[in-house]
Amino acid sequence: MQSATLLADPQIISVLSTINAGAVERGSIANDAAQTASVRAFAQEVIDTRMAAQERLTRLVAATSFDDAVNVSNAENTVSDTLQADSKSIVARLQATEDAGFDALFLQTQLDVLSAELQAIDERLLPSVDSALLRTEVERVRAETLVLTQRTRALLALQGDDADGGVPNDSDAGI
Repeated sequence: MQSATLLADPQIISVLSTINAGAVERGSIANDAAQTASVRAFAQEVIDTRMAAQERLTRLVAATSFDDAVNVSNAENTVSDTLQADSKSIVARLQATEDAGFDALFLQTQLDVLSAELQAIDERLLPSVDSALLRTEVERVRAETLVLTQRTRALLALQGDDADGGVPNDSDAGI
């Protein structure tokens, strides 16, 4: 594995913000288009989790001495750029997907994105972060990402076991 350039804390904040914004956008699409109650509920969980993370991040930036906070959203880095491009591509795919295949596509792309986010956190963010408060936030986002990954896998497994062919029913809400 080649050595990656370390990111400055404002760049890390930008990556976290990119992760949050992309998840909220994809979750909102899924919340409207999902065919099963369980996938709609999961989409809302993604939205809620990432909106809360963005609120924490905003408070952290406001409460700390990040003099570059004004430039945080513009802190260029390839990690944010890649995650944003991937998310835009997935949004386009989700928007173009017919009803019957939407849930499976959303869950699979969600799993792919979560995997990429974990890789970015582990390989780029955690090795680079300087601020103890920001490290705590990165670690919390990592833990939340792991939970979302587990939930996505469980829902994907149920999709494969779904005997009713994906028709929403009361048992779908129990996930």
